Amino acid sequence: LTDTLDCLELTQSELAAEKEKAAELQESVDSIKMEVNEANAAIIEHQGKVAVAEEELKKTSEEHNESKTTLDARITELQKDLDVAMDNNESLMKKLKEASDDLETK
Repeated sequence: LTDTLDCLELTQSELAAEKEKAAELQESVDSIKMEVNEANAAIIEHQGKVAVAEEELKKTSEEHNESKTTLDARITELQKDLDVAMDNNESLMKKLKEASDDLETK
């Protein structure tokens, strides 16, 4: 009977130790679950920020392309105007030279 009681006490002690260990493990599991939930929330938040940044980048890129197209057209227009002005200047310089030569001969 004493052996049985000793064995029962030992088993109870082992059971208490296992329960304590199980409680510690459960606390660890709960803590890890909380960390995972926080990490998932952070991921979702960052995904939202990435989506906003991508949309802003898309909008900025579209605006850039529109501005570039407008500026390219304006540059072409100004280049044509410059070519016309240069031609007019050259024509006026020829006329001035001719008039100057006529005055010299007279």
